[in-house]
Amino acid sequence: TNDEMLERVREDRPNQVIHEVLGFKKNKFGFYTVEVDMEVMFLKTKVLHAKHKIPYPISLYGALSELKQQKYKFDLM
Repeated sequence: TNDEMLERVREDRPNQVIHEVLGFKKNKFGFYTVEVDMEVMFLKTKVLHAKHKIPYPISLYGALSELKQQKYKFDLM
């Protein structure tokens, strides 16, 4: 469920403020793409609620080659 994924994502990213999981799905790289409402910094301004798609778990995303990371980001567009 979204609530269970919210707990997992918060554990995976302890230094980020994530308010809500809006949805998630497993991608072709073997991890999840999670759509979240979270706090972000834009230049010097803190945006309290921004919708983002982030990878979970971050360790699987980080283990991808740079080329595959770029392909993952491109697929999000």
